[in-house]
Amino acid sequence: MKLRSLLLVFILNLCAACKPSEQLFDASCEFQPLMEGEIFRLDQIPEPTRWVVINFFAPECPPCIEELPALQKFYLAHRESTVLRFVAIGSLLEVLSLPPERQPARQAIIDGVLNFRKRFRLPYPVYYATAHELHRWKVTGFPESFVFRQDTEGWTLRRKFISAVTKENLEDALR
Repeated sequence: MKLRSLLLVFILNLCAACKPSEQLFDASCEFQPLMEGEIFRLDQIPEPTRWVVINFFAPECPPCIEELPALQKFYLAHRESTVLRFVAIGSLLEVLSLPPERQPARQAIIDGVLNFRKRFRLPYPVYYATAHELHRWKVTGFPESFVFRQDTEGWTLRRKFISAVTKENLEDALR
């Protein structure tokens, strides 16, 4: 009986280990631009781009404000690159915590992110996200930054930062 129980535990552990790992992002998820411009989708980034850095933020988030100088320096250092693309995707803090029936209106999200962009004169492309899009990317708080590398299999998540990043953090993730 004891051997049978051990064998069952072994088989269950083996099956659990063989399950595909959970995907931390949805490359087909579309993010709308704040104003004019094209929709952002990770799986539609054209060649020759090999690296994409995505920063998720909320206007009323202190660590998001704290990391702005580092993000701006990183963006300015790479803005002419044809192999690296940097984008920011904003939403409101309450989007992650409110139930679906109490979510802020899309226009409230746009207004909050747009005011933040203007206030801090963000030089990089900024998109906005609803709760649905944030959940598809498994964003659980702000800020979060993702660093991707394109290879033969598509986009691979190389690093995910939870909380404020530095320019050095991002540069190291590209190595």
